[in-house]
Amino acid sequence: PVEFDADEWVGLFRRAGARYFYFTAKHHDGFCMWDTATTDYDIMSTPFQRDVAAELAAASHDHGGKLFWYYSQPDWVHPNALQEGHYEHDLPYMQRQVDELLNNYGTIDGLWFDHLGSRHYHWNSVEWRPELREAHLGLLFNNRIGQGLEPKYQVDWFVYVLRVGPREEARHWESNTTLSKAWAWHGGDLVKPFESVLRLFLQVVGNGGNLRLHLGPTPEGAIAGGERAVLERLGAWLDDYGEAVYATRKGPFRPGPWGVSARKGKEVFLYVLEQHAGTGYGFELPALGQKPVAVELLTPGRLVADLGAAWWSFDLADKSGMSPAILRLVFETDVGDLAAVDTYPESRKRVLSGITSSSDRNPKY
Repeated sequence: PVEFDADEWVGLFRRAGARYFYFTAKHHDGFCMWDTATTDYDIMSTPFQRDVAAELAAASHDHGGKLFWYYSQPDWVHPNALQEGHYEHDLPYMQRQVDELLNNYGTIDGLWFDHLGSRHYHWNSVEWRPELREAHLGLLFNNRIGQGLEPKYQVDWFVYVLRVGPREEARHWESNTTLSKAWAWHGGDLVKPFESVLRLFLQVVGNGGNLRLHLGPTPEGAIAGGERAVLERLGAWLDDYGEAVYATRKGPFRPGPWGVSARKGKEVFLYVLEQHAGTGYGFELPALGQKPVAVELLTPGRLVADLGAAWWSFDLADKSGMSPAILRLVFETDVGDLAAVDTYPESRKRVLSGITSSSDRNPKY
């Protein structure tokens, strides 16, 4: 990967608006992207001979971003992984590798484990997780430290893969999706358009989660031009409207065809996502328990609002393009205690009379 430049990578992620990022230190294939004493199957045993993890950690600390390691506990090249001798050989091997990643690279903010369907007892998760947290204060874990953990052992955030998490999820969660058609290098094609990524991002935020966009560098170690362009545009959008996104929580309006909402202190933000024809668009929402003292359109266009007793109507004029509109409602008091209201119109609801399976290949579906 002769074009790899950790400072350039992390600088791009920060310009894109990311407050934290992940790096795949070891995937299921068992290859280690750091200077490990546990195996020769690592980046230092290649002609490249550079500790990629060390360079990314240094760049992360320089740019002020938080760094998480992705680490797959299952290992396709270790002879004892989930086989005979697993607890005597593979489990200590994994724990030594994680200790290296947490002890040799300055402050690490979290671990994104990937159990690949294995159970928590394969990794001694109940005892091991508290030990790691005690040794590394503030360290965060996702739920893939192992399947089958009791609720009292649940970890810091839950992962939804290739989908938006539900608004009703009580746990902190993250939506994980690809920026292209694949989790790894994809040949440079089928990168998601910026507008699709932005709409997905706002849906995730409005439902109460964070978005993790996964991208695969080229074989030479560079970020592909198509993915770079989307990240740069996302960062420019957040420069303009990040106040309506950062530090928010899911809002009092449940999602509907019109879009989703978020809240922060005395403010509620409406992300208007429904596509429309022409230059104008109007929608209605049920009135909340208190009326806003101010209504503002943050994105370009013109807004007319009618705050009635039962319904609030919003008409947007001169709304250009397909970009979502952002409205800010300001209330006299904190809106955190406002009860959530359903916004899906009855006229657009359908009653499901039955379900027929389209495939019986996988019992899960």
